[in-house]
Amino acid sequence: MISAYLTKLPSRTIRIALFVILVIFSCKPISVRGVDGSFTVGTNLVVETRLAIEKDSDNVIVITAYIDRVKDKDTGVTQPIPGGIGSYSATATAGSGLQILQVRGVSPYVNPIFNAGTGVFSVSTVSNPQQPNNSAVAKLVIRLTGGRFTACTLGIAFQQIKAASVPGLNVPEESPHSLSFLRGDTNSSGGVNIVDALFIAQNLVGLRPNINYVNAASVRQDGSTGDSISIVDALFIAQCLVGIRDDSYVLK
Repeated sequence: MISAYLTKLPSRTIRIALFVILVIFSCKPISVRGVDGSFTVGTNLVVETRLAIEKDSDNVIVITAYIDRVKDKDTGVTQPIPGGIGSYSATATAGSGLQILQVRGVSPYVNPIFNAGTGVFSVSTVSNPQQPNNSAVAKLVIRLTGGRFTACTLGIAFQQIKAASVPGLNVPEESPHSLSFLRGDTNSSGGVNIVDALFIAQNLVGLRPNINYVNAASVRQDGSTGDSISIVDALFIAQCLVGIRDDSYVLK
């Protein structure tokens, strides 16, 4: 309706000016086509995302990227994305002392493509598109490679979250997210001491569920498929603190 009205105006300049005004003040979302043929939903709709540190089914520690919902950014009311999410593309930025080993898919967002050089991971076609509802879309297997004094950060930003039933319709992410880590700092106190080893031991027997899984699991590195938490991680911390291992948990 808006487009039809604008085309009847005599002056192209007037049409452009009125279009800008309508975009600013309209209570309804307006889509704008980009040079790549995609649409970006204007002014109102955004996607809520988040990151979580979790254990995968094989006990490997992962960073799970979630798309929680699409909402009107002014009212906060949940809105549908046409046909569900048909594809996505995101970029993971790994700081010094952090390595991304792989990106695992989550149904229906299976078989993600991951470019280790650029950090971009994506699913170009979702076979069974769904409306986002606190939905996990990818699991990043990461590893801390620095020492116990090397803080590092992982950032993830979605560039595209596209609708399945409207080709090219892209809903922007509300805001990107990042997580900070320190290898061995199990209790996230900002340093590594014998309490971190104790927390790992307590976690393994069910006494302390809330520890930083990434900081704990990366102490002893378990192989190319990722790291899980074991009593050996606690042992390595204790050995480091008494000088048997160096600050990177390598035997001297």
